[in-house]
Amino acid sequence: TRENLRTLMDEINRGEDTLNPWIREGLAAARQVGPTDYEMANFGTGFYRRNFAKIFDNHDALLTPSANGEAPKGLEGATLGQFNSFWTWMYGPALNIPAFLGPAGMPLGVTLVGRQGEDAKLLATARWVERALGALPIRLD
Repeated sequence: TRENLRTLMDEINRGEDTLNPWIREGLAAARQVGPTDYEMANFGTGFYRRNFAKIFDNHDALLTPSANGEAPKGLEGATLGQFNSFWTWMYGPALNIPAFLGPAGMPLGVTLVGRQGEDAKLLATARWVERALGALPIRLD
């Protein structure tokens, strides 16, 4: 998104060619989105953020997958953070817990998401989840 361009501006200015290929691909795609399209895409964002926040009226956190599989063995296999982009868009804190090991022995994580402004509460919830999972990571063979 265009936010990525703003967020990574320092890194881009220091040398975009040093960034991971998947980040460079995302930046190239973001450059194709014009200001008008960007504003239209963000129209109504406040509505969604307010309604998303209501989830936390009855829940401390959401537990979601961090990715569609275990981590790749090298950076070459890494992909964009499709599973995390929505949480960024909602302005809520999110953190990853490497909870399991996949068939290749690489970590497979879960993401905990909390209400905007409640970072400390999310960290406390994460400590609880880690204790509940026991000795990490759990092998999923």
